[in-house]
Amino acid sequence: MSNDTYAIGRVPHTGRFLANAGLWLIQIAAAGLILMAAVSKLTSAEQAVNTFAQLGLGQWFRFAVGIVEVAGAVLLLVPAFARIAALMLAPVLIGAAFTHLAIIGGSPAQP
Repeated sequence: MSNDTYAIGRVPHTGRFLANAGLWLIQIAAAGLILMAAVSKLTSAEQAVNTFAQLGLGQWFRFAVGIVEVAGAVLLLVPAFARIAALMLAPVLIGAAFTHLAIIGGSPAQP
């Protein structure tokens, strides 16, 4: 019996598998949340329209942000493009946080 043989039912590298599964769950959750935010922008949800009107950037910017969010959410789920997606989404998410804190005021979690 060699060292490469495993007992029945034993999964090799369980720690690595769990870490990888955990990272995938985080990526899927992040992509889902970003996609939900993008859909509200692209479907002209009242809150999204009012927010971008308050910013004075025009509704074209709402659509541009929504498209970038959709592309980023999809690419986040493709391993070869996950890093590019993260780099693409980072300025959008940082800009959204800054906008809520400095310009709009209040918590973005409260309507």
